[in-house]
Amino acid sequence: MTMGDQYRVKAAQLGEKAKSEPNILLRAEYTTLAVSYLRLAEQADRNDLTDVFDETPRQQPQAQQQPQAQQQQTQQRPQAQQQQQTQEQQQDQPKPNEE
Repeated sequence: MTMGDQYRVKAAQLGEKAKSEPNILLRAEYTTLAVSYLRLAEQADRNDLTDVFDETPRQQPQAQQQPQAQQQQTQQRPQAQQQQQTQEQQQDQPKPNEE
């Protein structure tokens, strides 16, 4: 059974559920879901006609990832040093009530 067929089965199930649902809000939600599954079925059929496949991209080797991490750390160091200097300057200033 193709993915499109599976989506159509699910849409039919949701359509039946909508017909038997007494709550009008839930009936509307089931109907909306059924229509969405029909759209998924159409998309799955189109995907079957093309060479669409789901493959996660490969991760970069560790050697290539390390320079990026080092570059980020290098950029963060001056910011951290500047924040530390600002905090030290604020601590060195006497408070108005201290004499």
